[in-house]
Amino acid sequence: MSNSADAPDHDRTSIIECRGVRIRNDPKIITHRVRISLEKQRYEQDEAARLDRIIAPGERILELGAGLGFISSLCARDERTEAVLCFEANPELIEFIRETHALNGVAATVENAVLTTAPGPARVNFYLRDTFWGSSLAPDASPYRRVVSVPLRRFDKVAERFRPSFIICDIEGAEVDLFANARLNGVSKVLVEIHTAVTGRRGVARLFAAMAAQGFVYDEKLSRGSVILFVRPDHPLIS
Repeated sequence: MSNSADAPDHDRTSIIECRGVRIRNDPKIITHRVRISLEKQRYEQDEAARLDRIIAPGERILELGAGLGFISSLCARDERTEAVLCFEANPELIEFIRETHALNGVAATVENAVLTTAPGPARVNFYLRDTFWGSSLAPDASPYRRVVSVPLRRFDKVAERFRPSFIICDIEGAEVDLFANARLNGVSKVLVEIHTAVTGRRGVARLFAAMAAQGFVYDEKLSRGSVILFVRPDHPLIS
């Protein structure tokens, strides 16, 4: 007789639903910790709980670090959203993200690339870790299981083509260098998760200084913990 306590998490169901978003319970992607977070409706909760108060009519949303396709699905199903473009560095997640979008009947585009503001090589090393959200451009953040080469894309060219009004960013510490040099013309809101353990407090200070230099202010009402909302001072938000 098998011990149910030792049974694989993925025997229970093939689909997990979190905030109405359907996610396939794939054992190669969904670890025990991720599954519990999804089932308890806690996955990316600081971002997810605020989207309906941030998204405006005609929103063009650029997401950097698409993960499971959860946040992009929430954005794309909002009737106020005009378009969603996602970038994810981890090549192992691309088809999973597309499947999440398909499961939820939403239209969003995902590309496997890292956005950069600096000229340089066409590709960059990306370090894959057992839990997907720990994978990053940093080799020393924690032990990694594999290194992959990922295409680099110029942020300014992507922004010129897509014309985002709202950027959502969760890229494990790379946010500091990106926003230090990114031109954010036409962008009214940036929701970014900071990673002090990777960047240090000086990195966080650089990020805030860079955003202030481009005319953004910290929105204390819709920020929470490490998830920070920067807005243009004159941009109205839903209270």
